[in-house]
Amino acid sequence: MNDIFENTETMKENEHPRFYTAESVMRGHPDKLCDLIADNVLDACLQHDPASRVACEVMATHGHIIVAGEITTSAKPDVFNIVRDTLRDVGYDPKAYQIDCYIHDQSPDIAGAVEPELAEGEDEDTLGAGDQGVMVGYACNETPEYLPMPVVAAQRLVTLLEISRMTGVIPDIGPDGKVQVTMEYNGDTPVRITTVVVSVQHKEDTDINKLADLLDEYVFPLAFDGMPADDAEIILNPSGKFVQGGPDADTGLTGRKLMVDSYGTFAPHGGGAFSGKDATKVDRSAAYMARFIAKNIVAAGSFAQRCQVTLAYAIGEKDPVMVDVNTFGTGGPCEDDCLSAAVRKAYDLTPAGIIKQLKLLNPIYSRTAAGGHFGREDFPWENIERMSDLAAYIV
Repeated sequence: MNDIFENTETMKENEHPRFYTAESVMRGHPDKLCDLIADNVLDACLQHDPASRVACEVMATHGHIIVAGEITTSAKPDVFNIVRDTLRDVGYDPKAYQIDCYIHDQSPDIAGAVEPELAEGEDEDTLGAGDQGVMVGYACNETPEYLPMPVVAAQRLVTLLEISRMTGVIPDIGPDGKVQVTMEYNGDTPVRITTVVVSVQHKEDTDINKLADLLDEYVFPLAFDGMPADDAEIILNPSGKFVQGGPDADTGLTGRKLMVDSYGTFAPHGGGAFSGKDATKVDRSAAYMARFIAKNIVAAGSFAQRCQVTLAYAIGEKDPVMVDVNTFGTGGPCEDDCLSAAVRKAYDLTPAGIIKQLKLLNPIYSRTAAGGHFGREDFPWENIERMSDLAAYIV
């Protein structure tokens, strides 16, 4: 990939700057805590029954954790201990919370649409979409992760805050926190990080100036490595004090950090959350597939520098009702409608095909719940492959 900062020193003054902001949150943020619990429940089901149907929702508030949803599985997930273990792992005392669980089987109407009765000779792997919905995948060539630079910077910041807390390098910070990174662009080129906001939970007697020094030493240099951040304004805990955090300070819900989970303001979001849902729910699986396709199109080098793939489904139907590719004018000789037609032919976009391609029956989901669902190489939808398959269908 070309160094996008190769000519920044000689770049003309940015006459028409554009600014984009990306956000990320720590695992102890009440919404992320709920996502973690929901995905841990999902993983516990899949570990013993890969055919589990799970739609798990969690609410966290002062002294209470409520788990509810529709789960059909031969597994017997110990929801109460899953919640306790997640709280302890994140940094909260499970004894401080009453846990309530309200779970029942998946609706037979939905189950019948997902796995309809097959006529003689029909493929047993046929699955209908678990719901209707619109899913968006996005990629660009700004970073090695094929994500916008402020998104990567925000994710790095949160990861380093987590590591600093768990290793004791910065002992005074707590499990709750959130960050924002604002970046100036010249056209489609990131020019400089202008503002960084860090709100992180801390002990009552923490010296904020000392905390700022520790962040300057251990977090910011690694988070912004290779990025133009020398002149960034750092705003630490703008509320002035952040001692009370987590569910004691704010009620949390699954699926309330959609843009944190995906691409920030750089791409639209269809509205369906990811966490707590098995792969028959195209809210999740098709969003992963759309990212997989968009990333591979950009990684190919000749198709586009930026790409957005949008898929839409009807409940019970196996084929998408819409496949759209948008390269924002950065495409090569193949127009967007040509790419859209090629994507339909090159990839199996049925729920069963997506599950098989991306290995979505494995219990991998608790790792996705915090830190963003995209950009980490250990997820199968981040693999760069099958570009030759797509090229074969370009006309």
